[in-house]
Amino acid sequence: MMRTLLAAASLSLSLAACLDFDARYATQLERLDGGASGSDGGGADAGASDAGLPDAGRADAGPVFSSCDASLCELGYWTSGTVKQIDGLVASSATDVVAVGDEYTGVSGNGYKCELVTVLADGGMSGVELVTDANSCRRAAGRPDNFWTSNFSIAFHVRNGQPDIVSYDDCQGGSSGGWESVQPLNDTEALFAGYDLTLCRITSAGSKALVSVAPERTDSGYSLYAEGVYQTPTGEIYMASSDGTVRLPDAGLASPQFEFDGDYTGLNDMAGVGQNVWTVGYQGTVARLMPSGQFEAVFDAGVWLKSVAVVSATDVWVAGDGAAIWHFDGQGWQRISVPHLSSFSTVRAIAAGKAYLHLGGIRKYDTESFVLSFQRGR
Repeated sequence: MMRTLLAAASLSLSLAACLDFDARYATQLERLDGGASGSDGGGADAGASDAGLPDAGRADAGPVFSSCDASLCELGYWTSGTVKQIDGLVASSATDVVAVGDEYTGVSGNGYKCELVTVLADGGMSGVELVTDANSCRRAAGRPDNFWTSNFSIAFHVRNGQPDIVSYDDCQGGSSGGWESVQPLNDTEALFAGYDLTLCRITSAGSKALVSVAPERTDSGYSLYAEGVYQTPTGEIYMASSDGTVRLPDAGLASPQFEFDGDYTGLNDMAGVGQNVWTVGYQGTVARLMPSGQFEAVFDAGVWLKSVAVVSATDVWVAGDGAAIWHFDGQGWQRISVPHLSSFSTVRAIAAGKAYLHLGGIRKYDTESFVLSFQRGR
């Protein structure tokens, strides 16, 4: 089975390793006053006018996690020079996680092939290609035994380690897909979004229904890409666009609902739980859906952000370039330094739950990938 199981017994990992975690790695957690350098952190009162929501714009000073029992306890660390980067992670526990990533081939297409990545007992990783098509992986979403992913041109449904192709770069009516992001709706149906903000409902049987497609491109003529998609339990759909806007298919996509400021404004990811929807992008801006129905920027991490994971309204993780990892606990933002990674590392994927945190990405330029797993303190 290609399923990536971080099983403590089979991989010689043990929770006993947590007992001397602080002594071995001394994971540092800092609450930075006022946010990242050069930013206003979204303002100390960001979102304060929205009653009932915690202030997501504040970064306070003072340590929070002081021991393994109340912080992050490392369970495993894996690297690979063959798998060049990890693009997606799905998990259900601290010891059950699946990764998708890219192996460089240099022979056709963009020179990469998308693979289902397995961690090995010796600390390495190996990949098994999802399809013989040279395109890099995109994000993954779902559970380890039932998840969805793509390699831009092809959409996959992976069940118990077995990938099925459910779409080739198109949707109903011949619309181009160019899949960048996905959200499962149930075990047999998912929303895929991508090129020209095409949004498609695809089932495990391969049936497709076009939800929307963008009526426009950027001022310079470039296509818009949906880098993130999320549908709330009440049916509202939001898409994070490569031009730095949040778009609503129900509104015809023509009028952005939210737009980042700055020169490099593209959004990179979107995630949510219930009605709690968050998005991140270049320049480090973090935005969330407010009770007013509008997205507002609430925090600036000061670096390009690549991924967001939402456990609850008071438990949000964002990460990106320079091994930047930030956690929002309902009171403020804390920047977390983890072992093994450096300023040359980029965290491209996060899978988080109440009891676990998994990180994946590029450890050193484009030459080595990593998966880093923690059990979270209680």
